[in-house]
Amino acid sequence: MNATTPISQRSTMLSVIAWLFILAGGFSTLASLIQGLMYVRMLSMPIMHQAMHEGAQHMPFLLQLLFEHFRLYLFFIFSLSFATLTSAIGLLKRNNQARQVFITVLIVVAITLLAAFITQLSIRPATDNIPSAQIPTEAKTMMRAMKGFFFIVTFSVSCLFGWLVAYLTAPETRREFTKTDGPPAP
Repeated sequence: MNATTPISQRSTMLSVIAWLFILAGGFSTLASLIQGLMYVRMLSMPIMHQAMHEGAQHMPFLLQLLFEHFRLYLFFIFSLSFATLTSAIGLLKRNNQARQVFITVLIVVAITLLAAFITQLSIRPATDNIPSAQIPTEAKTMMRAMKGFFFIVTFSVSCLFGWLVAYLTAPETRREFTKTDGPPAP
């Protein structure tokens, strides 16, 4: 039992949020670990290593940068996933430091999504060199639909995370992370 808030005064909403992010953080931590292992395994094959470097030469600068530092990218995703998992567990236990880390993770994920969307818009597709008349209408429609879908997901997740940050910083919520006789947590 946590010494900060009696169980009878704990918000169900906060517990549900914590459990949802424990599940999401656990799954994404496992998935990012498997991706990292697959990446290391694939690059251990000389032909894959060579193909990756040859293919990267014809990519836009931002994609080249990503491919050149893919291990760093995988480590970032793993770290973010693990921070989500551990801070969500702390959120369930009503640990104030975990709440602050959780808020930071939400903000970092929202910023990362927005940056990825902007990056996607700034990278010209490989079809830019092909005359417009040669690109099937279905392919153009599919590319627009994918950008639209990514925009909707980015916007929705960013708004949801913004709402969660506002909820977690509200005085009523902060009181759950304080000792019963003290002022609200910062």
